[in-house]
Amino acid sequence: MNGNKKLSMSNYQIGQTVIILPKKKCGTISYIDLQDQTIDVIYDGNNEQEEDGISFDRIWIEKDTKNGMKKKDVNKTEFVENNERSKKYFQAKNYLNALQSYKLTLNSLKAGFLLDDSGKINLDQFIGFSVLVKIENLDYSNRVYLPGYIAIADTDKQTVDLIMFGKEEEELDDVNIEKLVLISPSTFVKNENNDTTVTMDNIGQLQCNLYLNLARCSMKLQNNVEAIMYCTVSIALANFILKRRKVEKYKKHSNTTISKDTWIKGFYLRSRCHLNMLHFKQAKQDAKKIQKLDPNNEDFGKILSLIEKRQKRQMKKDKHLIKQMCKHVQTAMDSNKEMQTNTFGNNNNNNNGDVSSTTGKLTNKQNDKTTNNKNPESEIPWIAIVSIVVMIVAGCIF
Repeated sequence: MNGNKKLSMSNYQIGQTVIILPKKKCGTISYIDLQDQTIDVIYDGNNEQEEDGISFDRIWIEKDTKNGMKKKDVNKTEFVENNERSKKYFQAKNYLNALQSYKLTLNSLKAGFLLDDSGKINLDQFIGFSVLVKIENLDYSNRVYLPGYIAIADTDKQTVDLIMFGKEEEELDDVNIEKLVLISPSTFVKNENNDTTVTMDNIGQLQCNLYLNLARCSMKLQNNVEAIMYCTVSIALANFILKRRKVEKYKKHSNTTISKDTWIKGFYLRSRCHLNMLHFKQAKQDAKKIQKLDPNNEDFGKILSLIEKRQKRQMKKDKHLIKQMCKHVQTAMDSNKEMQTNTFGNNNNNNNGDVSSTTGKLTNKQNDKTTNNKNPESEIPWIAIVSIVVMIVAGCIF
């Protein structure tokens, strides 16, 4: 790695995520020794190994860039301004502007999506950032986002190499930035001096709330697929933060907590989106998750009742559609048989004057066999069409 530069210990904070050279292992600062100019680090992973007395020349610091994103540059003033502007847009029912404004609010926390219409992004500045990465090979309707951190960045290709959080620390290479969601580096930094230019209390919860607000805007714009994605990101981020919070070593240097309402609202909104798309199975699954979290929750009863009503209504529509299709198919089959009968009848009349009666009877028998053989074949495409329609309808219902 290039770009490592010497900094004083004042550039670090307890709870800050860093990468330690030369093995490029990601960890969290647990102690800073100003006298010896060293830090103690808890490495990420289930084993949570510790290393003490790490000199600052082994700590990776992102390159300075003209528009670089420094890990501690979370500005409370910028966040508040963007957030208030977003709320005003939403209250005025200007959902498109609210959507864009909420994305800017996330960016003020150094979080969100890495896509930029202005051109290539300098990815070196994000080395060491924790991210959520979209996993493609699962159920299309509920994408799964898993946590990891950026170990290597390729600005030319706009890809990164990730090390995933988990037992084996699986590596993912050449991941396109379109699949990434940045987690604010200040998520697990404890605010001990109330410095508003560095961090704010509970940035993890703020990020979850912003993704839910993005989901609401997308729903209002009738973009249910995008809304489902924002709900899934919010839930995945809440799960990641909760897992980190359960580790006692992280509690002492982080203010971040996640409200149970985050999951309830996320599952409720996602259930509504699936319902709008007639994904009744997925809608019920999310509704049942609400019940597990809060058995007395009123939203669970409302959404479940709504799902059942719409499912019954859709089943009636589908039954009517099948009946109409069957009528059209039967009419077409009857018409086809009538045309074949008339055609063979005309051929028989034309052949009577040219051949003997015996030959004529043989020809008629051959024609009858031909007719009997062709009729079933002509019916096969129509039967196939009906079968396909029934399968499609059954897929929507169940």
